[in-house]
Amino acid sequence: MTIRLSITLAKGIEYGVSTVDDITNAYGTPTDTYESDIYTKLTYELSRYQDVELYVSTETGTLSEFDIGNFIETEETASTNTEVSDEVPEIVSKYVVPTALGDDNVTNLPITVQKNMTRGMTQADLEKALEGTEFEKEDSTSFEYDTISCGTGVLDNIEIVVRKDTAVIQRITVSNSPKTIELFSY
Repeated sequence: MTIRLSITLAKGIEYGVSTVDDITNAYGTPTDTYESDIYTKLTYELSRYQDVELYVSTETGTLSEFDIGNFIETEETASTNTEVSDEVPEIVSKYVVPTALGDDNVTNLPITVQKNMTRGMTQADLEKALEGTEFEKEDSTSFEYDTISCGTGVLDNIEIVVRKDTAVIQRITVSNSPKTIELFSY
């Protein structure tokens, strides 16, 4: 059974219908814009804990996801003593900022993904591991993003982020959303 969602936000912005231009015409220039191969995310920050994130699918060109954050103070939290200490905990004062990546994995998590790719791996080793694998490459000023599609949905993938200045894998994100296709198909 397919369920069609009909959602309209303020100023006539509609889920599955509105485009980036529709959104910026209605809400103005976003506080932040992030563009990827999968979506464009428009963020509107109203205050410190009030924001709206609107995701426009690259595939359809329409609003495919949104997140509205509106954290407010309740009577219970308003009456609670909310003083914060300026005292620096001893463990924080002992922290030493790393100056370079070493042979150890600073996360202490021995996690590898497809073809033994892991955080801290060099870009040269990553390129060898990716030989024969289809992937999309996207560059920014500081990072290179390599995305390997792993399924039928646009959210089923492995994204590998390499810092350009160190040529080392900074982050690996694995996404699998098998129910997404069923939930959002019309």
